[in-house]
Formats: sequence, structure tokens, C-alpha cells
Amino acid sequence: MKKIQKNSSNHFISISDIEKIYKEYNINITITNVDIYQEAFIHSSISNKNNYERLEFFGDSIINMFCSEYLFLNFPNFDEGFLTKLRSDIVNGKYLSNIAKKLELDKFIIYSINMEYKFNGRENDKILGDIFESFIGACYVNEGYEKCKELLHNILINEIDLDNITIKNNNFKGQLSSYYQKLYNKTPYYKIKKETGPNHNKIYIIEVFDNNNNIIGIGEDKTKKGAETNAAYNALIKLKLI
Repeated sequence: MKKIQKNSSNHFISISDIEKIYKEYNINITITNVDIYQEAFIHSSISNKNNYERLEFFGDSIINMFCSEYLFLNFPNFDEGFLTKLRSDIVNGKYLSNIAKKLELDKFIIYSINMEYKFNGRENDKILGDIFESFIGACYVNEGYEKCKELLHNILINEIDLDNITIKNNNFKGQLSSYYQKLYNKTPYYKIKKETGPNHNKIYIIEVFDNNNNIIGIGEDKTKKGAETNAAYNALIKLKLI
């Protein structure tokens, strides 16, 4: 491990560091084996064999499994195609990288000097996403399924904007229009209720009305299209269609 000693930026994660990460998500735990967690941060530039890649492979599967279970139970009205798109966005490397940065996992990655400086390793989104996955793999190996599930659940609720991802992935205006077209042979219509802010930074508040001119949803966004989408989404929630 001479390379580790030569790179002064390398610092092995400690038991207190790990416990602090869990505590960030309201989980009090006593770590008894730090070795598997430390292995989760060793880059292949240090060791071809004892590095994070196997734990990353395992953690990736765990995260996908948990997200699949969560979405299946919490989005009963969406088909498998939509759930697949939603899961893909949640486990997106950029999201996982951002979580890794918030938890400051980058401080504990063990790199060779070449990787550290030539490739700007601690800012590399791909590697940070991989490190988060390997950390989850270590969590499962050391703490078991239930504790790992609790951690992932708390991270998902606190760090990932599911409403925003859901809206981005679905045609809520189309769903709402289809619903009213089938029932009343008439589609809802949208009106701007209010515009605020300067021209370069406007906020639109838009209402959507049903066939009897009743307001069924209100949405707000920086674009008219986005405000209409949000209004349709809120209408679908009110109608208990999602």
C-alpha cells in the first residue's frame, strides 16, 4: 500500500465517520467492523483486487431492488413502462453522485496520486456514483437487509424530488384530458391566474377548469407549459387518479 502512503489526500473512513452518515438519516447504529466499509472506498488505481468494484456491483443491485419495491408499492396506478423510466431517473449517476457529495464520501476515496490529480478523481461524478453504490453494498453486507433498506428509504425521501421526477416522466395533461374526454366528451381548459416577476424571470400561476367551469387544479412554474403540467398533476391527485 505504498501508493496510499504517498498520496497525502487519502484518508481511510473511520467508525465515527460511518456512524455520522447513518445519523444524518436518523439511524443510530454502532459499527463493529470497519474493514468492509474501508474496502468500499479503495479505487482500482490502488489495487486491482481489493477495491470497491465488487461492492459497487452488489450495491447497484440493492438500490435497483429497493427502488423497484418502493415504486411498485407507492405508485399502484402506473404501468411497468412508466415505473421503469422513473426508477432509471432515481438511480441516475448524477443523483447518486450528488448524494455522495452531500455525505462527503469523496473525502474517503483512496486513490493513486495519478488518479487524484490527473483525472480530478474526487470531482468525478461517475466515480462518486460508484462509491455511493459500494457504500450501500457494504451497508448490506455488514448491517443486513432491514438496516440497509431503512437507510435507502430515508435517503430517497430526503434527497430525491420524486414529484419533480414523476412530472418530468409523465404526460399529466394528456391523462387529464383523456379522463374528461371519456366521461364528458369535453377536455379541461387552462387559464393564467397570475404572472409575477420581471420578464426574464417570470412565475406563472395557472388554473385548470373542468367541463362545469370548476377549478380542479392549480400549478406554478417559470414556464406556462410547466405551470399547466403542474396544474394537471395536482388535478389528477385531487381526482385520486394517481
